[in-house]
Amino acid sequence: MAKKSRKSTGHRGTLAPQETGVSVWQHMARQAAARIAPDFLAWFQEAGGHPDAAGGYLEVVVAIVAGKGGRVGFDKATEFTADGVGMALERISDAVGDQLPKLVEGFHLFVDFLDQTGLWSGTREDFAAVHAMVSNEETCMLAGPFFRIPQLSEAEVRQELAKTKLVGQVQALLEWVGTGKTVTNSGALRLPDLEAAAACVGVAVRSHKLRPDPGENTIPGLEIPGLAEVPEDVLYVRTMKDIPLLQMLWLQLVDEGTVLLEGSRAVPGEGALALADPDSEGFVQACRLFISGFLDRWLEDVMARGPLGEETGHLLVSVFGNGTTEIPMAVDAILSLEPDAGAEIIDLTKAAQDAALLQLRQLAEYGLLAIDSHIVVPPALIDCFVAAFETDYKLDVEYPQGNLGIAAPVELKSVFHLKISLAGARPPVWRRFLVRSDTTFQELHHVIQASFSWNDLHLHEFRFGGRHGKTIGPLLEDELFMGGADLDEARVELSEVLAKRGDKMTYTYDFGAGWEHDITLEGRQAPRPGQELPLYITGKGEAPFED
Repeated sequence: MAKKSRKSTGHRGTLAPQETGVSVWQHMARQAAARIAPDFLAWFQEAGGHPDAAGGYLEVVVAIVAGKGGRVGFDKATEFTADGVGMALERISDAVGDQLPKLVEGFHLFVDFLDQTGLWSGTREDFAAVHAMVSNEETCMLAGPFFRIPQLSEAEVRQELAKTKLVGQVQALLEWVGTGKTVTNSGALRLPDLEAAAACVGVAVRSHKLRPDPGENTIPGLEIPGLAEVPEDVLYVRTMKDIPLLQMLWLQLVDEGTVLLEGSRAVPGEGALALADPDSEGFVQACRLFISGFLDRWLEDVMARGPLGEETGHLLVSVFGNGTTEIPMAVDAILSLEPDAGAEIIDLTKAAQDAALLQLRQLAEYGLLAIDSHIVVPPALIDCFVAAFETDYKLDVEYPQGNLGIAAPVELKSVFHLKISLAGARPPVWRRFLVRSDTTFQELHHVIQASFSWNDLHLHEFRFGGRHGKTIGPLLEDELFMGGADLDEARVELSEVLAKRGDKMTYTYDFGAGWEHDITLEGRQAPRPGQELPLYITGKGEAPFED
């Protein structure tokens, strides 16, 4: 059977008209790129790119394919080798000059497209080699966005959190869960429950089994009862994955233990009561934990969309930072290549800007941003953004002086909410857990070892006060070995070093490997009756292998 011809999409995001006098290699390359252009355009738009920008990326592909010359596969835009790409880049480097890094970035996006859509026709070995060649994690990195956390009382924070739309949606979802719901083997919500669950987060869905036939309900007097009442924008779904917001909220609730999976049942966890009740003592901390985890998961999803996603993600973090200051970024600045007064934008493409604005409006719909002429982070939510992005993006954070309102003066035997992150890890590696404030650093060391699945085979130390501050560690029999620690970890408690939310220190394990971790006090709460501590909450990434 002959293949069906693909009709033109009519978008401008296609290849420019072919010029006369081109080489045979350019002619073949343009034909190869044209064959795959419709698929690339569809993928590019789905990832948030503007159709007008897609043509520029396809011209990059033409340049690379033409640059391969007469090598094997010169007439294909779906398979490449590292040698072929290297030769092509060498041939065109003089012509493109200082635009070569941008060209490589564009080709990186195209290679990801081939892989994600299954159109890559070369070997996996060649793909790995080509991808490694064009990957560049430093592209468009924004250096240390600045965030300012304001001085707020606990009452102010509690009131604003209670009014946040996303919090209300989560509370509705927890109320729907009640004492428990039956879930699939993978822990997802079942199809019969999706309509009610999605309604909790403001999404109208129906089972795909109830999708009406286009020819039904058209004969007067023979209408199907109830069909006319179905909203036109209803989403027909097969699984929870078809409802992105519901899936993201559900996974976050499960990951942080607010919802527990027990066999085929999902039941409320320890934090469910605090999150559901704005008057509860743990409400503020529960909201902060959930929102920061949600933001982290949300941005991770944005960043997973190839080079375009990475560029968009870095822009978003910069916008968030400006949204905490007196000079928030103007919406118009996102739509132009000219940075606003308070923005730190480096070589951003139009496609990334369009995608960023789409994502910002999505967060505003959740109540996590305020967007009018400028983009502002609500003051009560700023610390949630900081908790989500501080470690991975090395944020420059200004904390308010003195008591932070949420964290009253620290008393012994209160509960500390700690986050420990492996510095420089890509992808990020971190853990969150609760410990008593009177936990010794020796005990904290064992908690960290357990959370990273290590076996305490190497030396370690804690350090506070910066590089030239004091160290806390075990007292060695030979105190001259490695210089010895300044303070005995068995005698120093956390509350003697960490005094307020935002306080930091470092933990180094395996001096040979140099695994340095950032420890941040994210908050404190009163101990609950019967609460077993320490308590692991959630984490991300696999710890490095311990030899």
